[in-house]
Amino acid sequence: MSRQEPDISATQIIRRELIELAVPEDKQASVLITSGSHIGQTYQLEDDESVIGRGPECAIVLEDDGISRLHCRFRREDHDTFVLEDLDSTNGTWVNRARIKSCRIKSGDRIRIGVNTTLRFMLESGDDHGDLRELYQTAIRDALTGVFNKRYLLDRLRAELAYARRHGSPLSVLIFDLDDFKGINDTFGHGAGDTLLAQLGALLLEHTREEDVVARFGGDEFVIVARGTSEAGARDLAERLRRAVLSSVFEDEGRFLRTTLSLGTATTRGEARDIDTLLREADRALYAAKQQGKNRVGVVAE
Repeated sequence: MSRQEPDISATQIIRRELIELAVPEDKQASVLITSGSHIGQTYQLEDDESVIGRGPECAIVLEDDGISRLHCRFRREDHDTFVLEDLDSTNGTWVNRARIKSCRIKSGDRIRIGVNTTLRFMLESGDDHGDLRELYQTAIRDALTGVFNKRYLLDRLRAELAYARRHGSPLSVLIFDLDDFKGINDTFGHGAGDTLLAQLGALLLEHTREEDVVARFGGDEFVIVARGTSEAGARDLAERLRRAVLSSVFEDEGRFLRTTLSLGTATTRGEARDIDTLLREADRALYAAKQQGKNRVGVVAE
């Protein structure tokens, strides 16, 4: 005689499905670098344990002399609980301004490791995945042009100068603005000027490397920070940008606008310079380009 399966009522089926739905899914954990040489980058914490440090064996490798080879570790306890542990680092691990040895962390906590690097821990479900990242991008991007804003620029430039000093590598800064931009605003209106700046931002991103920092410094003035770029390389980049703008036609409500750039560059190879000095040298070169007739590149020699 065959054995029959017991009858399962509709109520039992619904109860079983509800139990299965009640089992929580793991949330996506990640860290967003908010200052330091890797600012703006996001790293997913995909394993149950993820180590941060300078060593190549780490899940997240960050270049910062203040960070130990094996600095700290994220450890998942369950679907929405993470613990951060300091791995006897030299300069310590800090959570919301308190130095820790081991502690549970929650989404949004601010973590500092080493001297220059800070990050935000993010724990998101599928519904809100990427929300904090989008908010951060909004905070560091210029709304009109799409390039980085001045605050991000200065933070990143500080980190890039530290990198150049450690490695003895060149670092170049370009400062430039539009020639006679006031005349465009006066003739066609500020709306046309804004449209031109927005299209210029897209052009700048198209003609620079992904690792270059392109930022709006204010008004129609822009700055580019180019890691590993020599004085000659900076001049080549400036000339490419100058020619690209010279040959471009910008459109606003059926009107076609043309403009030119004047640019100044300055380069350091790890010398004891600060941000203000490097920017001042590039600005002096920009002033020289303006004085010499505009639509040209000025260079500060080493």
